[in-house]
Amino acid sequence: MKTKFTYALGMLLSGAIFMAGCSKNSEKSVTSAKADAMSKTQKVASAAAGTTIWGASSQPFPGETLGTGGNGPITSWQRLNRRLQTKNGGIGLKFRRSYDTGIPANFAASGMADDIGNSDVSVGEIKPDWVATANGTNFNQIKEYVQTFPAGRTIYLVFFHEPEDNVKTGYTFDVLQHAFAQFVTAVLAAGNPNVHPCYVLMSYTFKAASGRNPDNYNMGTYLTAAQKSQVIAGLDGYANDPTVSATQTFNANFNKMATWGFTRFGVFETGVHANTNPTDRKNWIVGLGTWVNSRTDIELVSYFNSGIGDNAGPTGWYLGNWYKNGTTFTWDDADGTIDAYAQLIK
Repeated sequence: MKTKFTYALGMLLSGAIFMAGCSKNSEKSVTSAKADAMSKTQKVASAAAGTTIWGASSQPFPGETLGTGGNGPITSWQRLNRRLQTKNGGIGLKFRRSYDTGIPANFAASGMADDIGNSDVSVGEIKPDWVATANGTNFNQIKEYVQTFPAGRTIYLVFFHEPEDNVKTGYTFDVLQHAFAQFVTAVLAAGNPNVHPCYVLMSYTFKAASGRNPDNYNMGTYLTAAQKSQVIAGLDGYANDPTVSATQTFNANFNKMATWGFTRFGVFETGVHANTNPTDRKNWIVGLGTWVNSRTDIELVSYFNSGIGDNAGPTGWYLGNWYKNGTTFTWDDADGTIDAYAQLIK
């Protein structure tokens, strides 16, 4: 059993944490009792068992000026969605994945605000200070933020995706686990059954080459079974090498997360590298759909239509093929990846 402790208030954001007093079990009973009782009676507004919703995040092409007033991401997403609709009989993306830092003041101030009129579902994020979240300092701020969400709108809200690179002095595994428990409790306490708390780890964390112990990122450590049933356990994973299938990238990792007590899963970022054989790229996306359809517990999949991030290379993870000639950008589907992803959207 872990050493007993409690969080001291007023600690520095990146400072060391003073440990004393309170046990894991008593911590859980204090922070999650209300959400535990709520989650036992709360209806789950989500994809039906055996169905998956497909979406994407999207960014302008590198060097491209798109939209005005900072709305490049939604303009890029709309362009992608229109292209997918033409390939799929008018059926487009079910959601847009967006990102926020900190805790926005309200829904209108969040990255999800642009989703209104564009998609029925939003996948958003907050990135608050772990310590302030773990000790409950921002509990009401999180709860009140969720209470600004539009009634009836399905929202998947991520807590600090890919936290692995942020572990440091003061930001320990245990602080992260406590922070996520407080986040889940606050989201459920907001009383909106259409809002689903989520966490997202790197698939890389589950590889021996990462040097990490995945169990250190067991985000269910301080949650009750009832709370876990409300959580979407997520992964990000990419195909630098498209001969490594989606099954190989994700399946064993989700099975490991299931041993932590989670039953609902999602792929929050995925993509296949544009600098690869065109046929292999298309086949990887087809295989992604085959793997998802082989399971009944993958609630959502989001394609990372972007040139941002590690290993993106000069052309990124974008669906299709884009080219720049001076200040002019063209975009086609010569490799068939836009069509392949469109066929996954039901």
